[in-house]
Amino acid sequence: MRTLIAEKEKKDTTLLFGEPNILLVLVSNWTKAKIMQAADFSLAVIRQGEGTETRMNKLGTMVQLSPSTMKQSIVTRNVMVIKGKDHEGNYWLEGSLLLKTWVKVEEELTALGAET
Repeated sequence: MRTLIAEKEKKDTTLLFGEPNILLVLVSNWTKAKIMQAADFSLAVIRQGEGTETRMNKLGTMVQLSPSTMKQSIVTRNVMVIKGKDHEGNYWLEGSLLLKTWVKVEEELTALGAET
């Protein structure tokens, strides 16, 4: 351990650059995992609820993914999870952010949408 600490002290480990009042938001992107498409519960389906004409997902696949922490803490503040795409190609996001941060996220997403 002592060797690792000594090595770390020799190197420049600056990771973040920005203004002193920057707000750090950690983002985890689960899109590549394709969680909504990976789980197949079709063998457990007893009866079909929605007709095939109006369904957006295959029978027995998830339509929503809601992982969350059991309690809020300083560790979960300013964290956003990109949960991936649903069966129609829409992205699902979940975050524990301050209201002013959500406003900024919405502005940036709107700007991204305008570019496409």
